[in-house]
Amino acid sequence: MNSVLLATSADWPDLFQDDRPLRDALLARGFDARAAVWDDPRVDWTAADLIVLRSIWDYTRHRDRFVAWAREAARATPMHNPAEVVEWNSHKLYLRDLEREGVRIVPTAWARGGASIDVAGIARERGWVEMVVKPCVSAGARDAVRGNVEAVQTQADELLAAGRDLMVQPYLPEVEGDGEHSLVLLGGKLSHVMRKEPALAARVAWTSSTVRQVEPHPDELRLAEQLVEIVGPLLYARVDCVVLDERAHLMELELIEPQLFLREGPPEATDRLADLIGSLASPF
Repeated sequence: MNSVLLATSADWPDLFQDDRPLRDALLARGFDARAAVWDDPRVDWTAADLIVLRSIWDYTRHRDRFVAWAREAARATPMHNPAEVVEWNSHKLYLRDLEREGVRIVPTAWARGGASIDVAGIARERGWVEMVVKPCVSAGARDAVRGNVEAVQTQADELLAAGRDLMVQPYLPEVEGDGEHSLVLLGGKLSHVMRKEPALAARVAWTSSTVRQVEPHPDELRLAEQLVEIVGPLLYARVDCVVLDERAHLMELELIEPQLFLREGPPEATDRLADLIGSLASPF
């Protein structure tokens, strides 16, 4: 029997609820599919045929240790998404890399930990009024602040003093209207698109009451295709974007542990992901 370990965190030792249908689908296909906490020293990662990263949302508090674990575990057992993708995607400077590849991202100002940033100067130069500041290593809007120049400057100063890299962006009221869309890609192909509440408004894991399935904008499809060309057809990816003046802008490309909305999306999405994992766990 092929063994699949679904890597999770101590916060969700039995997986987050969105991932449990995936485990059930793998079990129904005859796989030994189990949750395993990534930093639990009792787990033998070498005994599995495949490691699939799922609800490991605490990694942002221990990024270096998590990246080291991913490298080590992946040396012995295939991991998806791969460890090199994990390292790159776990720091939001990946967005700057993608912008250099021609991807249209939300306008962003960057600052390295220990440096300084003039939020008022950025606001004047770019015409921003309400802004968002967030760490470059973070998830779920943790330590992010939305507000005016003074509020954003205060949070930026605290983050930089703590040695944390950060990003400042304009707050986009469009996400409260048509909303922020998440395009879920499985095996490099579009599975479903969800409209979700802005993270700074929701502040919690999205649920069926805060997300709904929608049709993608044509330029969102073009953006997703562009990203697949750049990063390849990974096991899973979530493209978070917003449409501004009929042009899709990338907000986040989630390649490590994105919520895939398997409960709220079409039922066939879980089956498709389980089949993809099955083909990786037993390739012959």
